[in-house]
Amino acid sequence: MLDSQGVVRHHLERSGPPLGIRPDLPYTHSDWTPLEVGDTILLVTDGIEETEGPDGTFFEEAGLLDAVRSVGSGAARDAIVAVHDALRRFAVDQSDDWTLIVAKFVGP
Repeated sequence: MLDSQGVVRHHLERSGPPLGIRPDLPYTHSDWTPLEVGDTILLVTDGIEETEGPDGTFFEEAGLLDAVRSVGSGAARDAIVAVHDALRRFAVDQSDDWTLIVAKFVGP
């Protein structure tokens, strides 16, 4: 979760298999984090962070955050387009899925 200035406010570590892969699998949960106006929630699959560039480096969380921050206070759709475009420029090829959900909290 990023605040309105693009600073990471909360980071949820991966704790199990992909969500929804089997309905009977238990998952751990994170502490409750209240949303503030302007917060952005990012849900990503590992395929985004593990996308490999031509020099053997990975896109990683830093590449994801740079792309999202590049749109500032733009709409969630703008962040998705920015990440997709950054991945296309970075990647040698797409060997895994690129799944991204962006939600922006605009207020109660």
